[in-house]
Amino acid sequence: MKRNVHTVAAYKLFLIFLLLIVFFAFTACNTNGNNSERLSSSSMPDSQYMFKYDGARVPTQKSDSGYYNIVSDRIIFTDAETLDSTPLCNKTDCLHTGDFPDCNAKIDDVEGGSFDNFQIYRDRMYYLATRYNENTDEISTILKSTSLDGTQSDTSMQFKDKFICDWFIYDGYFYYQTSASISEENSETQAGNYYRVSLSDKSEEEFIDFSKLDGIYGASGTLRNVYDGYMYVTVNGYEDKADYEKIIKGEKIDGEVSTVRKIGRYSLVDGSYTTIDPYKNDYEFVGFSDGKLVGTDTSNDKKKVCICEPDGTNPQTVMEVNNTYRVFCDDSYIYVYNQSAIDEGTDDKIISVYDKNGKKKSDVTVPVEVSDVMYSITFGDDYMWFQKSEESGAQVLCCIKKSDLQGSEKELAYKEVYRYE
Repeated sequence: MKRNVHTVAAYKLFLIFLLLIVFFAFTACNTNGNNSERLSSSSMPDSQYMFKYDGARVPTQKSDSGYYNIVSDRIIFTDAETLDSTPLCNKTDCLHTGDFPDCNAKIDDVEGGSFDNFQIYRDRMYYLATRYNENTDEISTILKSTSLDGTQSDTSMQFKDKFICDWFIYDGYFYYQTSASISEENSETQAGNYYRVSLSDKSEEEFIDFSKLDGIYGASGTLRNVYDGYMYVTVNGYEDKADYEKIIKGEKIDGEVSTVRKIGRYSLVDGSYTTIDPYKNDYEFVGFSDGKLVGTDTSNDKKKVCICEPDGTNPQTVMEVNNTYRVFCDDSYIYVYNQSAIDEGTDDKIISVYDKNGKKKSDVTVPVEVSDVMYSITFGDDYMWFQKSEESGAQVLCCIKKSDLQGSEKELAYKEVYRYE
C-alpha cells in the first residue's frame, strides 16, 4: 500500500514537472515570437521617421543576407558581405533603367510623401502605390507586397479616396494614419487619426483618436518610431480650448497662444497612452540605444542629450551639444552630426562619436560633397546610408561603415555602392 502511495505521488510529480516544461517552452516560444516582431534599428531604422520631415529619403531595410534601399524608383539589394549592389530584378534582358518599365525592381506608381517608405515583414517587402482611375476619378492607395528576390508581387489591400501620410506593419496588422483637415474653411492639413487593418482577415478598427486626449485641443500626431510593442508619437496641440476654437474660426487672439508638444507612447496591444516629457515641452525624440530612450532638451542654445527609460522616467544627461546638430544612435554609440563651423573661420562639418555614458570616442570631418546630403542618412546595423544627386542626374547610393567613425581617420570614408543613371 505504501508503495502505491509513493508511486502515485511520484507520478503526480512527474506530471507537474512535465507541465512546467511545456509551460516554459510555450513561454519561450511566445517571447521569441514577440522579439521577431520587434521593430528597432535593425528592421525599422530609428531615423525612418525622425528626419522624414527634414527631407530624409526612404529608409534602409535589412534581411538576413543584405540591405535594401530604394534608388529613384528601383529596389536595390546590397550584399551584406561584399557590398555588391544590384537591382532586385532577375530578368536577363533588363537593364533596370527608366526605359524598361517591366523591370521587377521597379516600384509601381509610387508618389512622394507617405510613399517614401517600405518595410520588410516576414520575408516580404511592403510599400504603398497609388492608382488613378480616369473613368471614375477615383484615387486608390494600394499596399503592395513583393518577395525579397523580386520575382513575385501581389496586392495585399486597397484603400479608396484615402491619403495615407504614415504607416507601418507590426504583429499581423497594417497601421496607417490619414491626413485630416482642420476645418472646412481651412485647407491646411494636420496628421489625422490612426487605424489598423488585420493582414489576415482585413478587418479594420480605429486605433488612435487624437481628439480624445485630455488637456490637448486640436491635437495632431507625427509618428517617430515603433519599438518593442509601442509606437512613439510627437503630439502637438493647444493648451487652451478657447484659443483653439478662435483659431479654428480664424479669429484674432489676444496675447500669446499656449501650445503643447509632447511625446506620446502608445501600446500596440490596446492603444493605451502615456506621456514622455522629461523636459516639459522641450523634449525631442531621437531613438533607442540598448533598450534606453535617447532624446534631447531643446530649451536653449546649448542642447542636452539625455537617456531615459522607455516610458520617460529617470532621465540622465550624457552630453551637451550646440544648437546646429543632428543626433543618431544605435545600441552602442551616439553620433552627433555638427552642422555648424567648429573653429572660427572654417566651415567644417563634424561627426562626433560618444559612448552611452557621453564619453567622446572620435571626431570625423565630413567632406563637402557629402555634408549637404547627410540629412538623408539612415541606419542599417553596421552601416549608415545616404543618397546624393549629381549634376548629370545620376542618383548615387553610398554607405559609411560605422566602425570607421571610431578609428584614427580624420576624414569621413564612404563607399559608392550603386549608381542609377
